[in-house]
Amino acid sequence: MRYTAASQPTQDPLLKLLDRYVTRQTLVPSLLALAVVSFAGMANELRERIGRLPVEYLTAGDVAQLAALFLPTLVAYVVPVTFLFGIMLGFGRLSQQNELIAMTTAGVSLRRVVAPVIALGLALSLACFVVQDRVQPWAVKRVHEMVFLRLPLRVTVDALTPGVMHEFRGWRVYHAGVDPASGRLQSLKVLQPESGGRATIYHAREAEVAAVPGGTALRLIDGHVILPEQDGRIGRMTFSSQLLPLPAFSGAAPPTGWWAEPLEGLLEVERDLTERVAMGASVRERDQLRRVRQEISDRLALALASLAVGCVAAPLGARARGGGRSFTFSAGLAVALVYYLLWMSLQPRTLTALPEVVLRGMAANLVMATTGLWLTWRLDRA
Repeated sequence: MRYTAASQPTQDPLLKLLDRYVTRQTLVPSLLALAVVSFAGMANELRERIGRLPVEYLTAGDVAQLAALFLPTLVAYVVPVTFLFGIMLGFGRLSQQNELIAMTTAGVSLRRVVAPVIALGLALSLACFVVQDRVQPWAVKRVHEMVFLRLPLRVTVDALTPGVMHEFRGWRVYHAGVDPASGRLQSLKVLQPESGGRATIYHAREAEVAAVPGGTALRLIDGHVILPEQDGRIGRMTFSSQLLPLPAFSGAAPPTGWWAEPLEGLLEVERDLTERVAMGASVRERDQLRRVRQEISDRLALALASLAVGCVAAPLGARARGGGRSFTFSAGLAVALVYYLLWMSLQPRTLTALPEVVLRGMAANLVMATTGLWLTWRLDRA
């Protein structure tokens, strides 16, 4: 007997099984692509953020924590792309192995086949919005706290690379290396700047970091001090042992701003800036208002990108028939390119009202969703 979706109740166990199968065929390549692209993105973020810091005091746990914190910042950009190619690769395999033909021969309409994929796109869009709006601001703040405060606080003189002059909390520091037996720094030189362009210079045969009340200090062993010039004379003092207190850490405060706010906070910032602009704000504040409105638009548009590309990619993949993976991969590239061009070209370059900015940001999603609905309607007519 011919099996038709129209003649069966919507909760038919066979249809549920088909939904799970099609979803799995789409989700597995999507997750694999997500892992690869996310790894590359996190590696790039790590290189840019901590490239300026010495790696000697970074642990594997630090790197893993930073990588995990970078992941929410990539979700809105990575998930739609990987989902798109997961759909195209999944349907390419179904087409290449004639499984789509088998499904339609059994009486299951192609519209019914693509339905769980579009539903998965909706679920991913909702998840992306939550991650982008709630998790991402928290993650960005934690990253800045680690990079600008927690990690630099670990830097001590003995963590500096030997053989190189370093900038250390306002000092210039050099040492030749660390003696493996005693753990002491060898041939230490410290230039301690003072007012008027003068400086005190310390030379020590050996030195070690020591705890002192209120902080830490360098215990200098067997050396001399060159004092700043006074009355045309340069002073010089020798010592067998001397404590040199290390300067307190005065790193830059972690950057904060509207970009680390959830959507609710962004809307409050937008309202405040709108009032300032209405009263004659500076060019800088007008530009900031433009960027805040664009950020609001991007938060909404990118969150819905998974649903939009799912709407158009699923029927395209289902129409592959004999085209197989070559057709679906080419179609996926075309969809990604069209979406990117629409999204970028419609972004306003001047200060524009918030509703118009949001509408422009949503235009790519609307075009994709409308095209996808039309292709889905035409699926079983082709």
